[in-house]
Amino acid sequence: MKSKFVKENLNEGFDTEAGRQIESIFSLLGYDGFHEFVGDNPGCIEVMIEWIEDHFSDRLMEEGLSPEELEDVGLYTTAEKVREEREPGNE
Repeated sequence: MKSKFVKENLNEGFDTEAGRQIESIFSLLGYDGFHEFVGDNPGCIEVMIEWIEDHFSDRLMEEGLSPEELEDVGLYTTAEKVREEREPGNE
């Protein structure tokens, strides 16, 4: 009965099978969930930010955010691209 309860809690809030699987992996590693895992493994955030910038940089740039706003959330590569784009002669 306990495993059913654990499985229901693990699946709560995830819309995809992959989301449920990663939450199960965190549980197997002894973490209560995503937030606890990331808090204990800050390198994971760096990898996620790199992936986001690799896949969504153009979209983020279209949002019209300033380089400072992008840096405030850790998107340093995208902030640099915005700066380069705004340099005179690059318009």
